[in-house]
Amino acid sequence: MPDVTGWIKPREFVITCAYAVKDDPHGQVQLVRHLAADGAAALAVKSSRFLGTMPRQMIDAANEVGLPLIDVPADVPFIDITQPLVAALLKDAASAADRTAEIQDRLVSLVLDGAGMCPVIRELGRVLGRTVHVIDNDLQVLATTDDDAQPRGPQSGVEAFPVMCAGGIKATLLVESGEAGPLNDEERTWAKQAAVAIGLEMLRLRTIRETESRLRSDFLGEVLRGEHHSAESTAAKARMLGIDLDRPYVVMIASHQRADCASVHEHLVRSWLCSERGRCGLRTSHFHYEGNAVHIVTGARPSITHDACAFAESIIEASLDSGTPASIGISEQFTGAGPLTLAYAQASRALELGRALYGPGRAVSYSSLAPYLMLQQLDSRALAAFADEQLGPIHRHGGPLLETLRAFLECGGELKSASARMFIHRNTLNYRLRQIERTLNCDIRDPETQFRLRLAVAAMILSKLSRN
Repeated sequence: MPDVTGWIKPREFVITCAYAVKDDPHGQVQLVRHLAADGAAALAVKSSRFLGTMPRQMIDAANEVGLPLIDVPADVPFIDITQPLVAALLKDAASAADRTAEIQDRLVSLVLDGAGMCPVIRELGRVLGRTVHVIDNDLQVLATTDDDAQPRGPQSGVEAFPVMCAGGIKATLLVESGEAGPLNDEERTWAKQAAVAIGLEMLRLRTIRETESRLRSDFLGEVLRGEHHSAESTAAKARMLGIDLDRPYVVMIASHQRADCASVHEHLVRSWLCSERGRCGLRTSHFHYEGNAVHIVTGARPSITHDACAFAESIIEASLDSGTPASIGISEQFTGAGPLTLAYAQASRALELGRALYGPGRAVSYSSLAPYLMLQQLDSRALAAFADEQLGPIHRHGGPLLETLRAFLECGGELKSASARMFIHRNTLNYRLRQIERTLNCDIRDPETQFRLRLAVAAMILSKLSRN
């Protein structure tokens, strides 16, 4: 054919008699130029068949574009050229397949032996002679062959390969080109195999986490049901599950508004631990129990309550940012296996009361609820009567007055914060506060009045909680 544009693939070897261009000097030159532009490996012409000799213009064009030009002797059949070439290509392909299979076997063996993700990418980095990283979907480095590097995701000079696990992309394998230039096809195959091996490793780790979570959940159920008859047996079982109750610990219980947020919560916790745990020395044993996420948080310091509360606040903040607000209850600090049941009960109570008092999206410690816990000891009918005496008029008035009063009191009487919480203009807030004062016949800016009204709001909530 006279026009070969678009028909030739890079690195292909073209052999021809040049019949289509035998009487076309311009076409002969264009043939050479088009093959060079398409990345052909070389052009072999049996010139004696139709051209007589190799045309000068073809030789000049080949020299100009750097395309190897071969004049095939008249007595050499094409099959004598193609047969040894095909044999060599097949041999090379078989050798490449053997190398690929060998590398795949090594990578999979590392995963099956439980070596972890780092040995897998070190092996890939060794065979490629390049720097390799694995990052998760939040651009956190999971493993790298260069601790000084700061990978930021796919970019110029980096080739990316998705890591699939459990039906989705969970990470990305990054290979830096460096001085070696882009990867060839064989090297890309090795990188894809490594991505599969990393996906298997991530699936293995996920299975381990799920199994540990189930065992820890079963353990907590046994403790709460009183199936462990001594603190020693409880502590021994806890140690087997990686829970160190000999150190100071608190129990945290987290609940999301949506029931399908378990994976989101686990992701939030892992992200926080990756960024913060090394600085505050916390360890958390995380599992699910009765629909909630439970954390037994231990630390090396004598007092870990502050760090645990910071941990909880970070999870709350991240959950609000992700649109899945969490509520968290935090127990007091304990040491030893004996108080574990009490710690869980405190965290449960803090979660329940905190959600009732403040709504979702708050972390509440048991110790901060002391006044409300004291109120809860009173008869629920007495609480309801006190609440009705103090708040009944605005409760019966209807409208937004009661919620406005709650926001005003919870913000310490600060108008700017209260209007922001209610999403209303400050003038609207002032108007409602005047309505409340007229209805209750009191000065709600008076500290003693605020204390009495806060007590009444708490009594109202606790009496409803008691009835429910």
